[in-house]
Amino acid sequence: MTYSVTLADKTFYGSANESNHWWVGSGLVGWYDGVANRVDSVDVPGQHGSFTPQQVLLSGRHMTFECAIEFSTSAEAEASGVDWLASLSAMEGFDFSVTDAGSTKSARCWIEPGQVVLSKRISEKVWKYSIPLFAPDPLKYGALETVRKGASYVVSGGLQYSLQYPLTYGDVAAAALSGYVQLFNSGTADVYPMWRVGGPITLGFQILSDDYVVRFDRALLVNEEVYLGPEAGGRALLRDESGAITDVSVSLTQANWASVPKQGQRGYIFSPIGVATGGSFVEATIRDGWF
Repeated sequence: MTYSVTLADKTFYGSANESNHWWVGSGLVGWYDGVANRVDSVDVPGQHGSFTPQQVLLSGRHMTFECAIEFSTSAEAEASGVDWLASLSAMEGFDFSVTDAGSTKSARCWIEPGQVVLSKRISEKVWKYSIPLFAPDPLKYGALETVRKGASYVVSGGLQYSLQYPLTYGDVAAAALSGYVQLFNSGTADVYPMWRVGGPITLGFQILSDDYVVRFDRALLVNEEVYLGPEAGGRALLRDESGAITDVSVSLTQANWASVPKQGQRGYIFSPIGVATGGSFVEATIRDGWF
């Protein structure tokens, strides 16, 4: 079975690897386990038991990665291993992924608050480490999938006039909307897509799915893009032609986000409020999510 762990920009393997001295040590604790739940439990006055919780939420994921590093020389081990692992404590989040039985899942991690990376030299060229990790988001995610469409709202396919009688039935193009986006999730947890919309679009736009509405009331100029979604903290971030980022959440007048259900799918309609022209587009990115 192929087994590897990628921590920030380094990959550790399940056994010694001739082309890469980074390798997995004694194991990974907490990755395959569940996480603690958070339940607001209120006792029933004067009776046994508690009221039924209104909602069950999950806490962040706590893990410990035990690994060892073998280098060509003692000096290399000191310079490359110790310094790099110590620097993890100062990183503002890094990617942590595990490839197991042909499947790769990842999480965004930090060094466990209040904890430090422990190191122990077990030979001249080999160091062993215990790395405490904390993932605020308890889910594990699959590969990033992207769907991009033109932003203009155009209906195509279906019947065309004038009709000639008698009608004949055959292979008729299905009606379609240019701004229709369908997303899939094969994981075990509901997930939310991240949206990227590029101008020029006058007045703004809506993203619709069933009774869910996301509305952005601001024009987008040529080469302006706005990023929005729950993963952005429920905010809308604008990137202008120079690359500068501005928070324009004040223009996000409705933010009723629609998730893609576990082992399911959901369709979204992108609808410009004004006119979408030129190279305007809508792009959705999503990753399968697992508990």
